[in-house]
Amino acid sequence: MRNLDEENATLAFGAEIAAVLHPGLIIFLSGNLGAGKTTLARGILRGLGYQGKVK
Repeated sequence: MRNLDEENATLAFGAEIAAVLHPGLIIFLSGNLGAGKTTLARGILRGLGYQGKVK
């Protein structure tokens, strides 16, 4: 189990997820407000090379 209490850890985990993604794969994120969904999505997108804003 991972400790994702820090933003950098969540971003790094997102980058790890990005490394195993393939075209056509769909990921759904669900959780309470402030759970880190956007931060995780930002990490995934950064891992895929996206440099824009993630809201």
